[in-house]
This record gives sequence, structure tokens and C-alpha cells, in this order.
Amino acid sequence: PEAVGFSFVAGVNPIVGLWSAVVMGFFAAAFGGRPGIITGASGACAVVVTSLVAAHGPVYLSACVLLAGVLQMLAGLGGLGKWIRLVPHPVMLGFVNGL
Repeated sequence: PEAVGFSFVAGVNPIVGLWSAVVMGFFAAAFGGRPGIITGASGACAVVVTSLVAAHGPVYLSACVLLAGVLQMLAGLGGLGKWIRLVPHPVMLGFVNGL
């Protein structure tokens, strides 16, 4: 339901939201996620994607998703995950609860 809801917010077809959740779950399972990693739709992403789709149309959505995935993989390979320790725990809880 969250993926469908965020697809409405982003202004794309709900099928896009469902397929994105399926693909993201597949890759998280295939590459072995870690405890505490949430792989799902995010309110923060929906807000950014909404302005992208409004300005350029849904054609650029696939390129945006691929670029985000590449940047996340580079950040993981570069060991940038250690910097999350600088974010206070109440801030992380507030973000997750705000979704």
C-alpha cells in the first residue's frame, strides 16, 4: 500500500509503484541486506520524484532511479555508511516515524 500511495504522490501509475517495490525487494534479497535496512518506498523520495515528474514527465523517472542506485552502490563500496553514526538516534527515529 505504501508504494501505491507514493506513486499517487509522485504522479505516476500505481503499477510503477508496485513494480518498483518488487524489484527493490528482489535486489535486497539477492545481494543480502542487513538487519535494520529498510528497502521500501520513502516519503523523501516521493517528494523529489514528484517535482521531477512534474517538470520533465515520467520518462526521466527510470534514469533517476538508475542514477540513485548507482550512487548508493558507489557510496556502499566507498565505505560511506560509517558516517550514519554521526546522525543522532532520535533523528533517525523521527524520520522513520514521519513516513
